[in-house]
Amino acid sequence: MNHRNMKHLFDTLSPDQNQLNKMKANIRERAVPRRNVRLHPIPIIAAILILTAGITVVSASPALRQWFFPGIGVVNVEDGTAEPLYMMLDNTSGDNARYTTAYGFWLEGTVQFWIKSTVRYDEMDAHELIPYPDAELSLIEVTQVATNSTMCGMYQIKIPNISSKQAAEGIVFDGKLVKFSRMPAQYQKYTTEQCGMRLTLIPLTDDLTTFAVELEYADGRGSVTPVGNFYVVDRNEKFFQLKRIGKTNIFTADITPSAEIVRFVSKSITFSSFFPDTPVVVPIELPQPGKVVTLNQEFTVPDGVTQGMITAVGYNNPMGAYDKETLEQNFPQGYLLFSTSTREQNGIKYEYNINYSTEYYAFLEPHLVIESRSPYDGELPFEPMAPRIMMRTAGDEAYTCFHYLPDGSDTFDAVINYYSAQASGDWNITFENEYQNTPA
Repeated sequence: MNHRNMKHLFDTLSPDQNQLNKMKANIRERAVPRRNVRLHPIPIIAAILILTAGITVVSASPALRQWFFPGIGVVNVEDGTAEPLYMMLDNTSGDNARYTTAYGFWLEGTVQFWIKSTVRYDEMDAHELIPYPDAELSLIEVTQVATNSTMCGMYQIKIPNISSKQAAEGIVFDGKLVKFSRMPAQYQKYTTEQCGMRLTLIPLTDDLTTFAVELEYADGRGSVTPVGNFYVVDRNEKFFQLKRIGKTNIFTADITPSAEIVRFVSKSITFSSFFPDTPVVVPIELPQPGKVVTLNQEFTVPDGVTQGMITAVGYNNPMGAYDKETLEQNFPQGYLLFSTSTREQNGIKYEYNINYSTEYYAFLEPHLVIESRSPYDGELPFEPMAPRIMMRTAGDEAYTCFHYLPDGSDTFDAVINYYSAQASGDWNITFENEYQNTPA
């Protein structure tokens, strides 16, 4: 895994350094020693669910169990240990008319969990909602409910100095108990390959409803960020969608199945890759105002294999999927409109984002109007010169439009530092029975 590229996905899930140090010491005390085997910590980039390359594995014996730990890898711990190392969120607690729990865990004296709610908890007194010293509540993101205009927030709650007994009995949030009673699933990983890519699932719960997911190119060029189109199927052939928790590699089912989960399925997997440190820079000759220039300019992203194409660029010209009035309203002092072609390689369709160069943004910034507003404001219009990029697709073409003011140059650097993609195929995995528990 490319740790540098994946780090930003896990910022909201990371325990603090003191918590990590205590957990490492706890694990080393409990891990069964083996001659010539050492556990080598690696840099911590996630909380409890990071997929770690080069995992240290100690061979098991009947009295041992294998568990997966952040920054440590997989270690063997003796059965019957009185104090749990960590506990997962009880999958039946917390949900009510005001919020639903999405994911959570207790780890070395600290509880963290994530909820979804249309209640604006970030505007309320956190100490009244969570009656514990030093409790924290953070608004992570706001999305619009598909069926209406209601805005739904995802919140992270973090509470230190909580014993395992308190976590098991339940943490009070908004008058309801959120319990942590489940040990995570024993370490097991499942893999499948399609379109030259390798998908890896690590079950995080015994009922096989929550997974850590890694997606990487099988030829070794690196990892990408899995986004979705994941499903698990129970023994009654009922499908459950696995939804991503925030911007992490954690995927979970919203509903507890009533029958045993038996397999994972997907017909197409969506993913993305972000490479801000090594962007592709394509110099473009500017068209005359009101004109379009056909380019068909190919480029290759930093992996050295994946290719894209800038098809055309228009200067104050509403080509493709846009109309003149919309663009003039959103870009009152002028705009550049780029089109890129969807490229297919080995059964994977790629789309690319074009952005400003650092130098051009520095020139443009003084002309922009920076706005600050509540995330609940949704689709309210911004100032005409607020920073913006508009993107649309039509068939196999993607169109990207942004502000443009002449800077005295007859060229413009188009910068590509991100792509999204869809890999088709039969991404099917049948789970082994020994790792399944029938839901209660």
